Amino acid sequence: MAKLKTQDRKSEYLTGLEVADEPAAIRSPFLKWAGRKTSIIAQIKDLLPANAHRFIEPFVGSGAVFVNTDYPSNILADSNADVINLYKTVQFDAENFVQRCRKLFVPANNQETRFYELRNEFNA
Repeated sequence: MAKLKTQDRKSEYLTGLEVADEPAAIRSPFLKWAGRKTSIIAQIKDLLPANAHRFIEPFVGSGAVFVNTDYPSNILADSNADVINLYKTVQFDAENFVQRCRKLFVPANNQETRFYELRNEFNA
């Protein structure tokens, strides 16, 4: 299982748009993922230890739980190496990653056929 250790959990690039530090506020992860846990964050947080020093996420996916907790240290893991490589890229070279992504988020790519072309290119 691939792992990513991170101390700087407040990174703008990892958490998407930052929200006010209100207890009821839910942060939305920048990555969309099937089965993401954003809708049940409150219930999950009720089950997590309050005074732990480290959060370990064995199936990080979109990181919905990670971005909505405030542990001093985190270990993120996932069996999908592409997910871990994405988080590592964002952690160590966020500005370059954002600049490269901007080229993809154009109206010409906002079509079903283009989505599948890009997905096939990525998966090849």
